Amino acid sequence: QTCALPISDDAISPAPQVSEKEATAALQESKSGYEQKILTLEQTPGAYSTELADAYYGLGTTLQSLGQHEEALSALGKSLQAIRYSNGLQDMKQLPVLHTMLTSSKSLEKWEDVDAQLQLAYYITSRQLAPGEDTRQAATLALGRWKLEAAQKELLPPRDRKSTRLTSSH
Repeated sequence: QTCALPISDDAISPAPQVSEKEATAALQESKSGYEQKILTLEQTPGAYSTELADAYYGLGTTLQSLGQHEEALSALGKSLQAIRYSNGLQDMKQLPVLHTMLTSSKSLEKWEDVDAQLQLAYYITSRQLAPGEDTRQAATLALGRWKLEAAQKELLPPRDRKSTRLTSSH
């Protein structure tokens, strides 16, 4: 079987190496571009468009790459909001945003946010996909592994024991 696209030796050569300073400067430029695009989009009718969600997602991933996790979570949260507003509360397009949010939430040790993000990913996949589909299984496994890790390391506050305790009167 042959490849439909012509590939030259130039196409597979390694990318040029850039310094950390150059990479940071490129990320800062990218950040400014996303911020400008967001300002423009927010001033147009239908502000909660897919394009706005994409711009916030791009800003969030750029901020995350710069190590600005609080700001990344804010931008990613706005991306999630725009997707939900435009496409509905159970739209699968939320999954990449949630996955990206997990990275920043874990970096900041915001364990309740990690829990909520994994719960939402599970909820969306359980409503949109049939049992046995790979994405649904991955979300179920990720939530299960997280719950086990959170319990073992006591990362989440204890639940209200009154609601789960069996009484001796039964």
